[in-house]
Amino acid sequence: IPGVTIKPLPLDLTSEEAITSLQAELAIANPTVSLLVGNAGCGYLGNFDESPLDEQLRRAILLLEKQWSAKDIELSLNLEEVTYVGNEEMMSHIWVNLIGNAIKYTPDGGRIVISTGRDATRVWMEVDDNGIGIPAADRGRIFERFYRVDKSHSKSIGGTGLGLSISRELARLLGGTIDLT
Repeated sequence: IPGVTIKPLPLDLTSEEAITSLQAELAIANPTVSLLVGNAGCGYLGNFDESPLDEQLRRAILLLEKQWSAKDIELSLNLEEVTYVGNEEMMSHIWVNLIGNAIKYTPDGGRIVISTGRDATRVWMEVDDNGIGIPAADRGRIFERFYRVDKSHSKSIGGTGLGLSISRELARLLGGTIDLT
């Protein structure tokens, strides 16, 4: 495929671990990829409806409850009642990925704060955590396909490095942005 670079999984994964990791990532990515491929080139990105951002985020948090509960993470919500016009299904994939990453990289007993709001030109969502952080040298690459910041823990943490790339592309297609602050 022109313009697509496929990078191998980390060498420290066994075949079974690599398959399990890919299956988990594909379970999240397949519905999104289907939407993108099905709509490629035709300019149609599904139904755009007015959606309550705070309710979508609460559903994503409930979907991920097993993960954050298992790590005894303190979850704080500062959710304004704001709505946006967009494709709710695609946006839900973004929320699950962003919150899931915060959970994945936050230590046991850590904290995550999820906030929403509206300013003069946009609706925004922010995830703040006390996780391991992203080194300055890696900040420009975290949205690249298959890029993993901490390769030494990729076996224990899981994933393939596709989530942020897919989420950023979805946001772009829907007229939004994802930024690292």
